[in-house]
Amino acid sequence: MRINIEGLPKEKVLMELYNNAKTTMGFEITPDGMKLDHAKRLVNDSLCYEWLNGKALKIDLSSNVVDFSEYDFERKYEHAKFGLEKGKTAKEIIEKLKHENS
Repeated sequence: MRINIEGLPKEKVLMELYNNAKTTMGFEITPDGMKLDHAKRLVNDSLCYEWLNGKALKIDLSSNVVDFSEYDFERKYEHAKFGLEKGKTAKEIIEKLKHENS
């Protein structure tokens, strides 16, 4: 699913997507979740993330229209394979951010 994120701070998008994802590698590097200052540093280095600290993100934030289908697939996989709590879809996360920014 492709979603327009124009006008949203990419560091907030990354932080929210990361915090929604579950760790499937057996350990949690950021047990309290990613903070905005950390997300800002990461966004300055890269906008493409396959994996980040043991979490499958599979996102490319380099444009304003982002394909989140692999991100959403990973959330379904985490739930089905590992019995982890079902995470929000990318659409739900982006809609929440857009509402907060309006």
